[in-house]
Amino acid sequence: GDMLGERFRIVKQLGVGGISIVYLAEDRQLGEVALKILRPELRDNARAMERFTSEIRIARSIRHSNICPVFDLFAFDLPCGALSAATMEYIRGETLASRLLRGAISAGEAMQIASGIAAGIDALHRDGVVHRDLKPGNVILREAGGEVTPVIIDFGIAARAVPSPAERGCDTQVGEIAGSPDYMAPEQFRGSPVTQAADIYAFGLILFEMAARKRPFPAEDLLPAAIRRA
Repeated sequence: GDMLGERFRIVKQLGVGGISIVYLAEDRQLGEVALKILRPELRDNARAMERFTSEIRIARSIRHSNICPVFDLFAFDLPCGALSAATMEYIRGETLASRLLRGAISAGEAMQIASGIAAGIDALHRDGVVHRDLKPGNVILREAGGEVTPVIIDFGIAARAVPSPAERGCDTQVGEIAGSPDYMAPEQFRGSPVTQAADIYAFGLILFEMAARKRPFPAEDLLPAAIRRA
């Protein structure tokens, strides 16, 4: 029920990430939206702010039915300090991770989901973007008219294969390990430059999981997973 900037009414929290919190909000101009807010404790962290704005810049550059649309970036001056936020489409549906927990996926449904994810990945790669964190939890299944459309979300660690000067300051491609261990490619564990091949690798793991109802690798912490795959 709280209002933000006399425009957004917060409805409920949807999720928490490393640098941001996502809420369902009622936008007085656009209606229902997902509102992503930079975590207040990071408002003075220049690197976190650079990553946040880079995520929005990259996501806004891509328009595709299998990519979550991002609308705008906002800055609010509040009594507690400055607050950065971005709005994106609120997609009603469950994540692919939740769907996998509910039981087996038929061959037809798996093909529909796989083709949509592949189309979204293709759109990213044609725009020179590497997602770097593809996983079932970052795919929302939108249902409409009996059709399921997978939508790729969360561009928090996405990067351009050749980053622009504005994006280089927040890039994590070299020397840092970023991603979800269960779906990371070997080069991500090594901290090597990451190309579009990392997304294809993660896509293959997602396909395996949909078909076999289990992951090809055991659930492991970062170091054991790195030793196994790198």
